Amino acid sequence: MKVAVIAPTAYLHSYAGMSSYHLVLAHIYEEDALYRDYYKQRVAEGDFVILDNSAYELGGSVALARLEACANDLNPSAVFLPDTRFNARETKWQVMHALERFAGRPWKNLAVPQGNDLGEVLAMLDWYATQRYVHGIGLYEEIGTVCGFENRVQFLRYIDGTDLPLKKWHVHLLGMEEDVKAVADLAKISWVDGIDSAKPVVYGLNGIRILPEGAEKEYPHRPKGYFEIDTVDYKNDRIIEQNIRQLQIWAQQRA
Repeated sequence: MKVAVIAPTAYLHSYAGMSSYHLVLAHIYEEDALYRDYYKQRVAEGDFVILDNSAYELGGSVALARLEACANDLNPSAVFLPDTRFNARETKWQVMHALERFAGRPWKNLAVPQGNDLGEVLAMLDWYATQRYVHGIGLYEEIGTVCGFENRVQFLRYIDGTDLPLKKWHVHLLGMEEDVKAVADLAKISWVDGIDSAKPVVYGLNGIRILPEGAEKEYPHRPKGYFEIDTVDYKNDRIIEQNIRQLQIWAQQRA
């Protein structure tokens, strides 16, 4: 499993560059020329670059036309189709319309199985399995509790026992648990390709280390203006790099 590091624009080379796997937020891509140029270069270098619809950050996906414009400019490896958090009906409608525009395009189309309970989420996954131009899925951090499990790890173990085409899909985990050591358990699910998070950076900005036994303190949450941060002191810079390496160690510990 690979880790995509969500980093401030000024530190993309330092932190996001520690991986060849990336998640690009559409609304930041629109606004920030340096952010745009960095990820276009990552595409040119052959990294796996996912364009995200920014639903988590904005409370709803960017408009389909905006997402398409970003995708046409970036030429990413994959694009997250629009979705509405915890709303299966609205998400299905959005995905249907997006597939009309994106069918046959050069990138993978990734869809999020939204819903309010296990039945709705499984129904979405079953429907995605019938869609020729859905090439992968994104499973958000809260999906385990939404579906009645203790956490996302338990949910993944449950759907591992279904007949869904998990090994044929690109499976990305959206966001990272606050108990960051859960990455080690998530990585044991063989069909999961990657996960994204700002947590190793945010912890480090606050001088908090991620150690082999877990984070030293509770997660302080991403600060306002995160992507505009342009100064990190030397000590915290070293901590951030160490945090990313620890996550990568866990992520590579397959069963």
